[in-house]
Amino acid sequence: MLLPLAGRRLYYDLTGPEDGPVVCITHSLASDGGSWAEQLPPLLEAGFRVLRLDMRGHGGSDPVYGDYTMQALAADVAAVLDALTLPRVHYVGLSIGGMIGQAFAIEHGAKLISA
Repeated sequence: MLLPLAGRRLYYDLTGPEDGPVVCITHSLASDGGSWAEQLPPLLEAGFRVLRLDMRGHGGSDPVYGDYTMQALAADVAAVLDALTLPRVHYVGLSIGGMIGQAFAIEHGAKLISA
């Protein structure tokens, strides 16, 4: 789904049981949420609800002009969680997705169950 936010539209995929704990997963550069396709079935079988995000300018998300900072990318994650009414998540990130996770933990730590 394409989620309109202030000045940007981010693509996400949210699947799994509505009452399951949420795992938010973010990808590496030049990739998208589809890179997590092999991890999706085991997470779903374990009862997790899985949120895959496409970062700005990747996959189905629109590019945003101007500087991209870790704080801005972490704010994108927080904005998606807020829009989807997901108060707390487990966070998994690969490469730059992991760097975003670090910024997210610093800026939005109350939204984390684990990282």
